[in-house]
Amino acid sequence: MSEGKIFFFDFDNTLYSHTTRRVPQSAKTALKTLRANGHILVLASGRGLESKQMIDRETDFTFDAYILYNGQIVMRTEEVVFEQYIPLETSQTLFSLADSQGIAYGGFCSEGQAINRINDSVRAVWTDYQAPIPQVMPDFRYLEKIYLLQLYLT
Repeated sequence: MSEGKIFFFDFDNTLYSHTTRRVPQSAKTALKTLRANGHILVLASGRGLESKQMIDRETDFTFDAYILYNGQIVMRTEEVVFEQYIPLETSQTLFSLADSQGIAYGGFCSEGQAINRINDSVRAVWTDYQAPIPQVMPDFRYLEKIYLLQLYLT
């Protein structure tokens, strides 16, 4: 047998169809075939830890490694081997600017996904995503472990 290769997969609209709201059986079969042939399978996604169990359930598969929050967390199966947060100085600069302009913000933190407040822009974004609005954390800007930031500009 030849040397195994590493295959990277995205989840949203790659493995998982937002149209059918499922992972097709053909994708599940392909993952299992690649594994059986000795390849390493990695999921790389903008999603975070809060989505890992859902991804495993939807794919009916456990990946060898996960790259989450666009690279802010890297896991080898269940073990976190790399983790990086946005520096507090950087996030505070952005939050101050957003607050001065009345812009709502949020992102992914150690507590999951959150926003600082709900306004029309927040409602518009989450209506478009056809997903529930994240938890409201008025003190979001003061969290030290923020992986990704989002500004709501619609």
